[in-house]
Order: sequence, then C-alpha cells, then structure tokens
Amino acid sequence: MEIENVHRQMATGKPLKQAILDGAQEIALPAFVSTLCICIVFVPMFFLAGVARHLFVPLAEAVVFAMLASYILSRTLIPTLVLWFYRSVYHRFVKEHSHPADDSAEASGRMFRKREVPERCPLLLRPFGVMQQWFEHGFTRFREGYRYLLAAVLAQRWSFCLLFILFCAASWLLDRKVRMTGGETIAYEWIPAGRGHALLPVHRMFLVEKGVHIIEGMNLTPLSDAGVYEFVFVVAPVKVVGATGVPVRPFAIA
Repeated sequence: MEIENVHRQMATGKPLKQAILDGAQEIALPAFVSTLCICIVFVPMFFLAGVARHLFVPLAEAVVFAMLASYILSRTLIPTLVLWFYRSVYHRFVKEHSHPADDSAEASGRMFRKREVPERCPLLLRPFGVMQQWFEHGFTRFREGYRYLLAAVLAQRWSFCLLFILFCAASWLLDRKVRMTGGETIAYEWIPAGRGHALLPVHRMFLVEKGVHIIEGMNLTPLSDAGVYEFVFVVAPVKVVGATGVPVRPFAIA
C-alpha cells in the first residue's frame, strides 16, 4: 500500500524524496489502525486453555509478530529501498509519464503501466530489475483479467445474483443430506439467455460432485393441492451408468 501511494505521489511530479515522505505520511495512521485491528482479533486466543491454547496461540503469535514487523518495515526499510532503487530512473519516469495536473489513481496507473528498464542500472542489480519486470508484467495481466471479469459480472449482476442464490440453496440442500431433487419444469435450473448449458452450477454440484439425482417434469401440483407434503417416494432408475437424461416414472404413496 505504501509503495502504491509513493507511486501516486511521484506521478504528480514531486521530487523523489518528497514523494516518498508524503506517500509514507499519508498512510501511516491508516496502516497503524489496520495493523492494530488485525492484532486485536487474535488477542482472545491468549486466554484459551488446554489443547486449544497449544494449538492456536502459536498461530496468533505468528500473525501478530508478522503484522508488527510489516508495519515497522513499512516505516523504515521500504522508504529507504524505494529511494535507493528509484534514484537512477526517477527523472526519466517523470519526464515520460507524469501528469502534474492529474492527481488521480489513473495517473499513477499510466505512470507505471509501461514496463521500465533502468538504463544505467548496475550490473549487479540487473537480475533484480528483470525479476521486477516479470512480476510487474504478471501482476498487470492478473489485474486486467480481474477487471474484465468484474466488468462482466457487473454487466450481468442480476443473473449473477440469481445464480449465487441457486448455489446457496443447493449447498443448503446438500447439508440436509438430500439424495434426490426435482421440479415440475423441464429446465430444473435457470439458464441465462445465450449461455446455453455451459453454466449450470446446481447441476455440477448435485450430479457431478455429490451424486444427487435431479428429476424434471414432475407432477407435484396434485400433492400440493391436497396438502400432502410427506409421502413415500418410489422411483426405479434405469440401470445405465454414467448417463444423464434417463426417463423414469416415479410415484408418491401418501
């Protein structure tokens, strides 16, 4: 977080040292508060006793010490390393990519979206430069892929919400050890327009992962009209292994 904020300050055209100081100062209090919040979550574990104490206290200590060390490093070592690594490339960065009138996150993204190679980087540090290039390139691809996925989900937000509700309902049924499900409609699961049968999370969870049978086209209205909700369900599936769409004729004995 601190490095990203330093990048944003550098994109405004500030001197390197001032950009590092401003970037570190702006996130000092938020980083401290977030660190304390994470550490406080693990405090109750130190009041456990018995086997639970021996199991969870080392985990809590590891997390707390890691968070404290991370905060200390972000206050001391990280600004120093930024000043050292960027000293030979800062002026070229500002000349090619800075937008002094633009203090937005988009400006910071424009500044460091392009893969940069220090022209006068010492030979000993060039492997680290190559590693940074590889990491930045991979992270940029991951970020763009996530942005595309998020945009696609937001464009079909209602379809996604409905699919999520169906997935939660299927999980709830599986927790109740249901062995067979069915409905009166031919399409047991709602299919988004134009997607075909490629996206069927309930079918995948029931049939593929848990082996729960799905029956479509059932005549449940007479039972509902008669107020019958508990009955013996009899069905004799065809003895075909690994097939779907097998016809059956189930009946209910009330």
